[in-house]
Formats: sequence, structure tokens, C-alpha cells
Amino acid sequence: MPRKAKPGQAGRDAIKARRDAAKALQTTHSPLQALAQELRDMIFEFVVTDDNAVYCHTKQRSFTHCGLILVDTATSHEYRAILDQRKDQLKNHRITLYHNLDPTTPTPEDEEFEYLGEDLPNVDLKLPSCATGLHVLLRVEKTGVLSESGPYHYETRHGFPDISQTFDAVIADSEIERLLIEVEIIDSENVGEWNSRNIRLAHAVYKLLRSDMNGQEWTWQFGNGAGSTIQHAALIMHNATGFLVRRDGATWLVRGTLWTRRTVFKKRASALLGSFNATDRVQKAIKNGPRIRSVEEREDPETDSDWDENNEVPWSDGEKEEQKEYIDTKRRVGRIGTSFDDPVYRRY
Repeated sequence: MPRKAKPGQAGRDAIKARRDAAKALQTTHSPLQALAQELRDMIFEFVVTDDNAVYCHTKQRSFTHCGLILVDTATSHEYRAILDQRKDQLKNHRITLYHNLDPTTPTPEDEEFEYLGEDLPNVDLKLPSCATGLHVLLRVEKTGVLSESGPYHYETRHGFPDISQTFDAVIADSEIERLLIEVEIIDSENVGEWNSRNIRLAHAVYKLLRSDMNGQEWTWQFGNGAGSTIQHAALIMHNATGFLVRRDGATWLVRGTLWTRRTVFKKRASALLGSFNATDRVQKAIKNGPRIRSVEEREDPETDSDWDENNEVPWSDGEKEEQKEYIDTKRRVGRIGTSFDDPVYRRY
């Protein structure tokens, strides 16, 4: 009588098989390693010319999806080294800009502390002349800005300078054709699940930073593109907002939406993300970001704590525009029907 398998044994066997395969891959020389060094260099040179690699100026290394990095450890290191040596020949570049807007030495006098735009250093990024693509990940941290302990005040900007000024010169002085600006707001006090109050606060902050970008011509609804080399661009915020820009003729840049459906990128947006090897990472960041979930994404469509009557907060007279945008957003993602009987309340 055959021995009965233990519960979970199949899963353990599969894990062991993967570990054995990975160990064999690291210890076994690939056919490439058997070739002469000169021939391997020729192969690498040939592959590099067609590789859609991205050089990260922050980590000072190249990122690629080329299959050569999966052949074996030695080949992977050798190919990555060749990519790094040719960083000035790569067309796609990436940089992460981190701005911490908290006071460095908080004191009681710092309660009204606010940054001024000139306090932020401008980005000194020298792109090679062959660069045609730039991906900027803008990470802005300020304690309490997305949590109840630090409510956001639009009138005082809550210490937010015009962040876009710090990298204006990089875009203006380069001849890039593809531009991706990604924005993430960080609040160290906000942990765990996003509740609707956090989402509301995040929406206000992201909206402010998005409006700061309007000073750049490529972000205008109908921008003058005669003096620009940009063909495609996108501004993607981690709360699932933003827009896509494409060239329409020789002198115009036209702005449109990023999505075909909620969190489903248009083909142009997907192509732009793919050129920077950033599709999976951006989609994950948006999925985990402060956004209103659609009905399909909710674990229990029959319940919605956001509509608890105990959490109703009246809209103020100065929030008419935000009220309308909030209602439109809720309707668009299927959280409310086509009618809204009590629009004088917002739901936290």
C-alpha cells in the first residue's frame, strides 16, 4: 500500500525543486562562460545596442530586463558591468528626488515652520546628449500631513514649497522625448490601511503638488510644444491621479487621461512605463496608495464603513469645488449611483 503523502508535501517538494534549480544555475557554467572573452564581449556589445536599459543616477547602476542576467551569476555580473561602463550611451535615465520637509531640529518656535521654495536645492543632473528618456521619482515626506495628528491646511500650504522648481532646469536643458514624473507623499505617522479621512487629506496634498506642475509648459492642457522635444510624457501620482501628454503636430502638446478604466493604463501610458521598466512597480505603488477603491476591489461589496452616519462631516462653504470633485470621483468608481440625495455631507 503506497505511503500517504503528508499535508502540504507537494508544496514543500515544489519549493525544494526551485531551490535545487537555483543552486544548479549558480554552480553550473553556462555555454557563454565556455566562450573566449573576446567573443563574449562581442555578444554583449551586440545585445547592449538593443537593450532597453535604464541608468539610475540615484543608485548609480543600470537596470535591465535582458535575459542575459538570468543565465548565471557570472554572466549577470559581467553584463551589468558593461551596462554601467556605457551609462553615457544609454538613452533612458532615472533619478529619485527625496525632499524631507520636516524641521531638522524641531523646537517650540518651529510650530509655524514652513519651507520657502529657495530653501530646496535644485537638481544637478547632467544627462548625456544621447538621452531621450527621463523618469523622475519625486518622494516628499512631511510628518502628519496625511494623518489626523496633522490636518492639511490648503491656505497655508502646510509647509509645501513649489517642488517642481527643483528640477525645472533638468527638463528645460535636455532634449528628452519621453518624460515620466512619479510623485509619492510620505507620512511616517500614517501606517496601516488607508481610511477615507487619510484619502481625503492625501487628495488635497497631491492636488496641490499637481497644480505646481502647471508652471511647466509640457503640463498645460494645450501646451506650446514648438520649442520642446517631448513626444510623450506623464505625471503619475500614487493616489491614482495624474495625466498623459502627447504631441499633436509640430507645435502642440495635448493633455489627456492615463486610464481606460480605473487603474488600467492606456496603451500610450503602458508603453511609456515599459520604456523605463517601471510598469510593475508603479502599478503596485498605486494599488497600495491612498485612493478610493472600486466596488470590484472591495473585499465585501455589501458593506462600506465610509458611509457610516456617525462619520458624516458637513462641507464648508469654501469647499464647493472639492465637494463636486469628491462626488464625481465616487460616482466614477462605482461607490454611489447616478443620483446623490444628500450632497451636503462628506463622508470620512
